[in-house]
Amino acid sequence: MLFEALLATTQQVADERKGKQEGKEAIALLSTITEEECITLATLADAGEEAILLTRFLDDEEFDKSSLAPQLTDFLARTQTSEPTVSHTSTVSSQRA
Repeated sequence: MLFEALLATTQQVADERKGKQEGKEAIALLSTITEEECITLATLADAGEEAILLTRFLDDEEFDKSSLAPQLTDFLARTQTSEPTVSHTSTVSSQRA
């Protein structure tokens, strides 16, 4: 969501300020950015947005502490990659064996 706004703003700067330094830099960015960099930036923007949502929840001094675990679970579900990760439960159970 934020990444689309970033690209739209960069394009607008490139269009409206062609002869100025910021316009030249916007054009340079748009002409050199790779697909992988776009995906990385989009992922970082999404993760940042999720972190802000969690911070706002925790920033309330009177937040319901019983809802912390579900909030953290949701945060992790929305921000973890699809790559395999080691969970704390599997590590703990393997250490007990």
